[in-house]
Amino acid sequence: MALTIHPPEHLPPERILLLGKEGTGKTRAVLSIARRCPDAHFHVIDTDYSASYDRMIGTEFQDVGERGNVTTHVTGPWDWPAILDAARTVQKQVTRGDWVVCDSMTPTWNAVQEHFTSEVHGNDIETYLLDIRKKREAAAKSGGRKGSSLEAFDGWMDWSVINPMYFRLYKHLLTQPGHLLLTAEGQAVGDTDGKAMKDTYQVHGIRPAGQKKLGFLTQTVLITKKGRKGEYTLTTVKDRGREDVEDIELDDFAKDYLQKVAGWKPKPYREDAE
Repeated sequence: MALTIHPPEHLPPERILLLGKEGTGKTRAVLSIARRCPDAHFHVIDTDYSASYDRMIGTEFQDVGERGNVTTHVTGPWDWPAILDAARTVQKQVTRGDWVVCDSMTPTWNAVQEHFTSEVHGNDIETYLLDIRKKREAAAKSGGRKGSSLEAFDGWMDWSVINPMYFRLYKHLLTQPGHLLLTAEGQAVGDTDGKAMKDTYQVHGIRPAGQKKLGFLTQTVLITKKGRKGEYTLTTVKDRGREDVEDIELDDFAKDYLQKVAGWKPKPYREDAE
């Protein structure tokens, strides 16, 4: 092991959101930290159900697999109870210096709506929305206003339940004592997004897909990209108290960001002497 790192003692735990399309190095970033922080345990809530961690640990990150400091909690992207249970379990296990990872946060917002729809209406969300769409068309053909009183979710009775249900996930992730790394896919900033969202994300062309508070949960938000030649890059959206970077080469997240930008320090490790 050529390099291990540790955080400056005076700083609070990291709170990082990695934003980018699929295949832009977000999972790789998590495992690069696990490689460089062998004394920390990584509790990964894998909501993509893609087994990407198993594949990468079995190939280019075999050393991480052999050390065994990464535990994955795999959930279906549609399974809200399993996602929430994984977050609750992880919160109880984490100690200071460990990392909690949710990769990705994007499916969790649809999952809570799917669960709400099933509990209240007895249907999956696709069937429910299709039924609403049919009723809208029927109302329009009968002379009524298209969509009148036929919104998918009621602004008072439904969203006032869905949002508190979802914020339980935020609570479990944010109140644990370790470092936190969230990932999210990007979506275009829309006309209905508020001023704060537009001020923060519009210059970059994308915002985190999912529940709108996600983009403001963490002190650090970084965009990952992958170029035509396979190179990974990193750009700052916001990073309180740290230098912004733009399209810097991202070969090893632990070294290229945590050490060079965030000020993490090299640290001797017992395996180095072997």
